[in-house]
Amino acid sequence: MLSLLPLAALFAGRALQLSSAGTLAFAVFVFSQLLNAITFGTGRSLLRAGAFPKQLSAAAAAGILLTVLLLMTPANALFGLSPLSGNGWLWAALLSLLTIPLSELIKLLLSALQTWNTRRHARAQEVI
Repeated sequence: MLSLLPLAALFAGRALQLSSAGTLAFAVFVFSQLLNAITFGTGRSLLRAGAFPKQLSAAAAAGILLTVLLLMTPANALFGLSPLSGNGWLWAALLSLLTIPLSELIKLLLSALQTWNTRRHARAQEVI
């Protein structure tokens, strides 16, 4: 499900006639994966998680910093990327932030499925 976000970024970039649609897709891919690591790294809902582990926070911050540096320096040409405009950065942030509610929805569905399986197994044990 989360792999559709970079694809949506590519189509949005082309629809908005951004010259850097591929770069937008790359940025959304990287940022959404970092946010996915944060949301699933706690193992619980972000609303109940409290503070994040220091290593996870440091790794995510380093990943974001390195990606921003890559996209804003001439090094982007080495990877076939181009600088993002202000509009491109806005789209990258908005599409990447969709990772959080999608991840929370996945965790909610997985939790409900686990609860259902536990109850079903308990009922089966009662019958035996």
